[in-house]
Amino acid sequence: REPRAGMSDTQGEPAQKKLTIWIVNQYAYTPSENAGTRHFSFARGLREAGHDAHVVSSSFYHKGRRQVYLADDGPVLKGDVDGVPYVWLRTPAYTGNISRLWNMSVFGARLLLGQASRHLPRPDVIMSTSPSPLASAAALLLARRFRCKHVLEVVDIWPATLRDVSGLSGFHPLYAVLRTLERALYQGTDAIITHLGGAREHFVASGANPQKCHYLPSPIPFADIPPHEPPPAGDRFRFIHAGAMTPSYALDQILDAVDIMVAEDPNAVDRFSIDFVGEGVLMDQLQARVDASGYREVVHFRGTVAKADILTVLAEADGFLVVSKDLDVHRFGVSFNKIFDSMLVGRPIILANRAKGTPVERAQAGIIVEPEAPAQLARAMTEMMAWQPDERERVGRANRDYVLERHSLEGWVEQLMGVLKGLGQG
Repeated sequence: REPRAGMSDTQGEPAQKKLTIWIVNQYAYTPSENAGTRHFSFARGLREAGHDAHVVSSSFYHKGRRQVYLADDGPVLKGDVDGVPYVWLRTPAYTGNISRLWNMSVFGARLLLGQASRHLPRPDVIMSTSPSPLASAAALLLARRFRCKHVLEVVDIWPATLRDVSGLSGFHPLYAVLRTLERALYQGTDAIITHLGGAREHFVASGANPQKCHYLPSPIPFADIPPHEPPPAGDRFRFIHAGAMTPSYALDQILDAVDIMVAEDPNAVDRFSIDFVGEGVLMDQLQARVDASGYREVVHFRGTVAKADILTVLAEADGFLVVSKDLDVHRFGVSFNKIFDSMLVGRPIILANRAKGTPVERAQAGIIVEPEAPAQLARAMTEMMAWQPDERERVGRANRDYVLERHSLEGWVEQLMGVLKGLGQG
């Protein structure tokens, strides 16, 4: 029997409509860059589900502070990355916050002027990410122009994050402008999606309709997941911290914790090691402190690791350190990629952050301490080192099972389709 038009051939339910979706994020990096590839993964997952997803991003690589995709003077480049269509818009280089805002403005202006639109099919949905709020404002206006739905994905709450990290005053005119834009986005978009567990109250307080707000757990961005392996045998308990070495993570607290552990027991340095995986503006400063403290045999700097190799490198750890500054904005939630990477390789985690509802808390994935509290961090490291191997293995396997079950890309696509169905799409 042939199914009726618009019906599935298995359950007699309406077949899912194929949607054309633009994913607008000027920091949507590809697997060739050692940076977040979440939006590449979003597009890949949507295309595997039968939808026509396209990514619109910037030519300027934020982490490396360099132009990557547009070597010539052209304003736009269309390409394909492992089956995912990309459009890159040229944006100027930047070093500080003011020039970065100019970079965001140029991206938003090029988007609004149609420099990406002419290379893309007409959308059913435009999904944009904050930050950048300027790009999201342009995406919202484009959605109204094309009479399609707009979905705002909130990864960081701006300008609150900018205020907390850079010290921008809440009374500064720039903060007032960005806060007004933030409220307009929450009120004007058709739906808000976020992986920040406590952000809903902020959206509603800013004027968003509560029915627009949806929590979607962040999916793991890996297509090929290796099997679980126990950590390699060794005389030292190996901690790994993976990620950018920037002021927002306050990495000195890790070295402060080492100072405390050594002051309490000079022989402690023989029982553990710490590997920093990644680079950033604080790398030289941290290396200089390690050299001056005599910890070169304990603390190692391994530089940036290719995205394709990161899980293999992380599997060398016995446990992970995930730390941050004590930022007020974190009360709305955090969802660092490094948490999911650590859970995926099946190791316990020490998290120094005050956010509620983190994956570490939900999965009971390790030990949580206050941020920028090195004495607490030192005690947690000592405690984890004392765990029996079978306890570390139990927690590690539970972490891996949790993230595979609750943070799959397929599950994220299914939940997004549920949001879009509620908007009359999908």
